[in-house]
Amino acid sequence: MKCFYLIGLMILLLSACAYSPHYSLDEPYQLNPPIHMLRVAVAPFPDKRNDSEMKVMRSINEDALAAMIVKHFKHVNLFAHQEAVGIEFANPSIDQLLTLKVSGYNAILTGELANFIIYQTGSRMTVGAAIAVLLVPILVLPIAAVSSSEVLYGGVMKFSSLKLVEVPSGRILWQGEANGQVNKRASSGLMGRMKESSEEVFRLAVLSIIDQLRSTQVQFSSP
Repeated sequence: MKCFYLIGLMILLLSACAYSPHYSLDEPYQLNPPIHMLRVAVAPFPDKRNDSEMKVMRSINEDALAAMIVKHFKHVNLFAHQEAVGIEFANPSIDQLLTLKVSGYNAILTGELANFIIYQTGSRMTVGAAIAVLLVPILVLPIAAVSSSEVLYGGVMKFSSLKLVEVPSGRILWQGEANGQVNKRASSGLMGRMKESSEEVFRLAVLSIIDQLRSTQVQFSSP
């Protein structure tokens, strides 16, 4: 019984904490020339998840999400330059596009976080413990209660309304959506695997953006 009270207390505490999605870049650094010779601003993607997802993980650090996307873009040499900008550029006005142009940018990438959920079935681990392992895994080690039977775990992340917008014209150079999904089975080590799922779905969603932009012929206006 004390275990459930502790988990409930952790849910109350963690609901106020913003989760910062991140992952390791295991693939070799790309030494090839940039795929697109553009200087691109990457705006944070506003959190547009539905209420049921927000109840499981209430707050996402949108700036950290944008910073990780930029880091991955740099790693694969997607653009000549890519930099994160503030949340005020998430839906840029004409004046903001002009500001970006004056600052030397050729385009801005915008979008929305439509889905992000981590799940598990078939064990006694509660939603509270699943949230806790993503945010502060060291705290839940003493209260982890997972059955020895095989369980299904995984997650989903979706970016929607993605647009690469030319500045200052506002012309859309590319648009689309990106998905990352993981479904796996395990009989042990579930706590670590839940955290692994959160990182993997984010990585796959960003890879989807990269793959789509790699295969896109971006034609931008001359300065």
